[in-house]
Amino acid sequence: IPEMLMIANEREFEENRKDKHSKNAKYGWYSYVTRFALPVYEENGDIERYNVFRAIMLVRHAEDNKLYLYDIMKIKIVNIKEIDAIAICIGPGSFTGLRIGIATIKTLAQACNKPVIGVNSLESLATNFLMCKDTLICPIIDARHEEVYNALYENDMTVSEPRVISLDNLFDELESTGKNVIFCGDGVLNYADKITSKNRANWSIAPQNLSMQKASSLCQVAYAKAMD
Repeated sequence: IPEMLMIANEREFEENRKDKHSKNAKYGWYSYVTRFALPVYEENGDIERYNVFRAIMLVRHAEDNKLYLYDIMKIKIVNIKEIDAIAICIGPGSFTGLRIGIATIKTLAQACNKPVIGVNSLESLATNFLMCKDTLICPIIDARHEEVYNALYENDMTVSEPRVISLDNLFDELESTGKNVIFCGDGVLNYADKITSKNRANWSIAPQNLSMQKASSLCQVAYAKAMD
């Protein structure tokens, strides 16, 4: 649900209507237009395709400042003609995976006459942490030999551009800032011990569910690029 809200657009405010809603919302109701995908499986259990759906989420903004999902309405399957653009991760990452993925998307985009928006995987990872303010988001993807693909982000801004850097140099750079740091990305799996060995109280490692690539985050970055 939080991811569906994160990528939602067309937010509309609605006042309380006691004749319709069983509860009042101190800060009113909001409807969000969002999208989600469900897999369609073949008989052998392999995924044949994904169907994309459009839906409206009705959310109550309550007195405790929390958001409560009230209903999901008007769910309908999305036709490829309704899609404005196609997002694709352009790395860094597995060369074979990127090559296959990009070739597939280019073919689909050409057949459907849709533009393609490339998204850096480091920026996509950082988007998982937009709620973390005044904190350095440090995605790391293993580049082997104790080097990582890395960029630094803070408050939805790029602090350092994507680069290949050794772990020792990265640690020195982060220590010099004195800021809170969150490490994410698949490099965390290989180098967690090295990160924790630095004994920095203001450094933390993201939980695994936030440390991996998410389609919702990639689409959020692509949508922002399309709006620029």
